[in-house]
Amino acid sequence: MVKRTRSEQAPSEPEADDIDLTVPMDGVVVHGGRLEASGRTVLIGAQTVTIGRGRACTVQVTDKQVSLMHAALRATPDGVMLEDLASRNGTFVGSVLVREHNAVCLTEPCTIRAGGVRLRFVPGESGTQPIALGSRFGGLVGSTAQMRALFAELERCAAGDLSVCIGGETGTGKELVARAIHDASARRRGPFVAISCADLAGYGLEDALFGRRRGAYTGADEDRAGAFVSANGGTLFFDEAAEMSLALQAKLLRVLETKEVQPLGSDEKRRVNVRTVFATNADLRSLLNSGKFRDDLYFRISQFDVTVPALRDRLGDLPLLIGDLLVELGRPEVSLDASALEVLTNRRWEGNVRELRSVLQRALMGFTGSVLYDSDVRGACRSAASSEPSVVGTYSEAIEQSERDYYTGLHRQYKGNISQMSRQADRDRATVRTAMKRFGLNETADASEPGGGWLKRLRASSKKRK
Repeated sequence: MVKRTRSEQAPSEPEADDIDLTVPMDGVVVHGGRLEASGRTVLIGAQTVTIGRGRACTVQVTDKQVSLMHAALRATPDGVMLEDLASRNGTFVGSVLVREHNAVCLTEPCTIRAGGVRLRFVPGESGTQPIALGSRFGGLVGSTAQMRALFAELERCAAGDLSVCIGGETGTGKELVARAIHDASARRRGPFVAISCADLAGYGLEDALFGRRRGAYTGADEDRAGAFVSANGGTLFFDEAAEMSLALQAKLLRVLETKEVQPLGSDEKRRVNVRTVFATNADLRSLLNSGKFRDDLYFRISQFDVTVPALRDRLGDLPLLIGDLLVELGRPEVSLDASALEVLTNRRWEGNVRELRSVLQRALMGFTGSVLYDSDVRGACRSAASSEPSVVGTYSEAIEQSERDYYTGLHRQYKGNISQMSRQADRDRATVRTAMKRFGLNETADASEPGGGWLKRLRASSKKRK
């Protein structure tokens, strides 16, 4: 049976019932190596080593054929993982091309080629990646080696004041990580302010960050402090950081370097003391190569990088996660039968912990018993799969697809009648017509337009007669 778990101990203290005893208490054994080039040697351990022209790279080269962020290497229990970061010219091991975001494991001596640069890889001795003793860190929970290694990184991160960049898939709990860092840091008594870069655009995000003065632009009818001022003395968390425009990135970089903010519509600047934490499910390193993210800003915000593992890579944490989520959902008396846990263990979990919460929420709808069985969670999984679309692509691509779906449905319902479509959409005819052209939808005769649809038909018939 899977029962709820709620510890009252401090995050750093071990919890004997929760810890996976198959994991060594002192750390996870990883197999590293070294890179050799032009008389220089770079050791590869659990911390990622990057190759490229960008200033944030561990191995910085000047070859113009090499991308800003070309490739990355990291020691793992299986060997050194080599990943291409959407480089322009590809990364090669010998003569074999490493596909974008499809890492290969290096266990033997070989030559790595990036553009015109050749580096010699030599396997090294095994090392140990530290892991935390406890199975909790702030609001995060996990007893697997992956999560305990993450907790150890977060403990080290919280002890300093560096800017942090959190990576990980959608639904893995990146904001929980940011809050855990804040709560464990010297800034814990200060404010924690979160802002989503995907929810706001243009002046909306700019004045949300930097503040504004009344009359700064049309609609700015009152002063606004802005997130930097609100977070003064504490932590400012940027979610969906990849959605920032290049213009805003330049202004943000200036604020981070000068530690001063200037509200829109004001000539005055104000000093701020803020720790910044950024999160994204996009790979910012790849966005550097496409010109969608500034190299100098990435160098400034990624002083400490952490990645939250996907749920499918830490399925051993399911019992702990389920127990916590049942408490959160107000059903601590409920437990799961072994058959139900097996169903959940065999799931892919594209939506990660957020999807797990949704599945449990659905399973508990109208449920009055105390034990969930496989049939209960199977139905919840099917329901979740049919009603929760997976997240694919960027925010802009999602908006574009949503608009396409909307106009396609509108066109089908009103058979391409512009007037009826514009009334339903509450948009003028020109806007609707432009959208239809963009999405390849045909316009039909519209009897309600000035001159009447009969005029169009008359013109059409006269052209045929000619």
